[in-house]
Amino acid sequence: MSYNLAILYVVMNRLKVSLLIFAGLWQHCYAQDISQSSPAKPILHWLEPDYPPAFFVRKGVSHQGFAQKAKQNFIVSLANYQHVTLTVNNNRLKKYLTDKRGIYCIAQAGISRNEIPFVQYSNVANIVPAAGIVVRDEDKDLFIETYGTSFANMIKDTRLKIGNVSEGFYGASINQLLQSYRQRDHVITRHSSTNSSAFYKMLGHKRLDYFLDYAFSYQFNKAQAQQYSLSFLALREQSVAKKAYAVCNDSPFSKSIIERINKVMSSDQYRRQQLQGVLEYTPDSLKDTFSILSQQIGR
Repeated sequence: MSYNLAILYVVMNRLKVSLLIFAGLWQHCYAQDISQSSPAKPILHWLEPDYPPAFFVRKGVSHQGFAQKAKQNFIVSLANYQHVTLTVNNNRLKKYLTDKRGIYCIAQAGISRNEIPFVQYSNVANIVPAAGIVVRDEDKDLFIETYGTSFANMIKDTRLKIGNVSEGFYGASINQLLQSYRQRDHVITRHSSTNSSAFYKMLGHKRLDYFLDYAFSYQFNKAQAQQYSLSFLALREQSVAKKAYAVCNDSPFSKSIIERINKVMSSDQYRRQQLQGVLEYTPDSLKDTFSILSQQIGR
């Protein structure tokens, strides 16, 4: 009997020691896990349309557009967020910016203030030459002399086919006129993409008579479509330049994000980088006037 009790005593002591060791190890591991973990960072989704040379989003393109360079500057000052990029067309862009779930921003967009309600706008993030039209060289006199470079005169002529991108940010007066003629057969609208490169081919092959685009996009695409003789014309309804803003949806984080973006944009380095990026793709005919106006960046 005493022998069995002795064995039981030994077993119980060993079990006690094992439990103490296990408890110690568990406590150590738990404490280490707690010390190494940290609260998950909020996810900031950056919206990018396919619109070179502001945004290059297609696979195999290694360089960044001038708006993407601005985004990288912003990201440095937003280290307490996870950063995810989403490629969008303009319809999805507006959908995300009006969504109150999640955090969505675009580094630069030619969206007029109050054009999209209930969003957060930064100070001026960039200034670019205003949207105009692209035409064949052989038709320049028609648009200058007959229509006086007035978009209102052009679009009401249903004999001329015009190309545009759905929900394009061409400027308030242009967008209003487009909306009035949106359902007409002579208005050709691209819905799936913001990239205007297809319009250059359509114009060259005379499937369009003109289309809306920004001057920096024209300058970039002209180099890719040298087989066509095309020109960019400013429109009478437009001012010389268009202001672009960083824009975020109305989330609990957006006000703080915009404040940090504004701080980044106030630096001379940021202004020089953006001016250089836009001037690289500004037609020579617009450079002098635009250079003066571009000094307003960040004001």
